[in-house]
Amino acid sequence: MNKKVSFKNSRGQRLVGVLHIPHGKGPFPVVILCHGFKGSHESRMIKRMAPELVKEKIAVLRFTFSGHKPSEGGYKEVLVSQFLRDIKKALKILGKFPQIDMKRLGMAGHSMGGFTALILASSLSNKFKSVVSVASLYDGSKVLDSYKKEKRVVEEGEDYWLLSSSSGT
Repeated sequence: MNKKVSFKNSRGQRLVGVLHIPHGKGPFPVVILCHGFKGSHESRMIKRMAPELVKEKIAVLRFTFSGHKPSEGGYKEVLVSQFLRDIKKALKILGKFPQIDMKRLGMAGHSMGGFTALILASSLSNKFKSVVSVASLYDGSKVLDSYKKEKRVVEEGEDYWLLSSSSGT
């Protein structure tokens, strides 16, 4: 069963996605699929992973983070810190479905979604049984340092970096 879902994030913005629930007797383990920087829950990799997991009797939630269409929010919401808050709201939604076993929870993500999954799983390690990261950053501080050396950091806030698309030299 595929069910369109929408829920509000911590800023009151509507996030949209799809919950895939396997046929049969649950409750089922669940994986949250996290798209990359310019993606959505309709990204090819994310969309293709969902039915493969469902075949293995694993429920899947794939949703679009804030700042990405079709969810609400602007480019200023495209922050790892906001992605983390978005996933925490997704967890609350999943807990409302009796077919979902919240004690068997995993995440998988690509690029920025993979990086976000690693960060959240490390901070909530007692909650997640598995995490998979495909082509993600592994050390954000090293990445930021490289952008600083190239004079590409235009603005740096408490929980964001604004980068230029070309070197400042």
